[in-house]
Amino acid sequence: MTAMNLRQIHRNKRGISEVVSAILLMGIVVSAMVLLLNATFTWVGLYQSYTGVAISNREDRLRERFVIEDVWYRTSDTRIYVSNVGE
Repeated sequence: MTAMNLRQIHRNKRGISEVVSAILLMGIVVSAMVLLLNATFTWVGLYQSYTGVAISNREDRLRERFVIEDVWYRTSDTRIYVSNVGE
């Protein structure tokens, strides 16, 4: 092989190396994005379930209704009868 042939082979290998490195870098970036997307979906799902429970608890509190049924006053004490008429 002549020196010119060796230079051509070396150039060709350099081109293949750049293609392989570009494909490898794209694979790494795609893998990182998939992991980030998966983490985001997990976080959003947990946040939605948490807010659903919190809203449900608030709705239950809003449905409670207390009614003072009766009040008795005496000289020594006071009696108040309270009923929960909510759901």
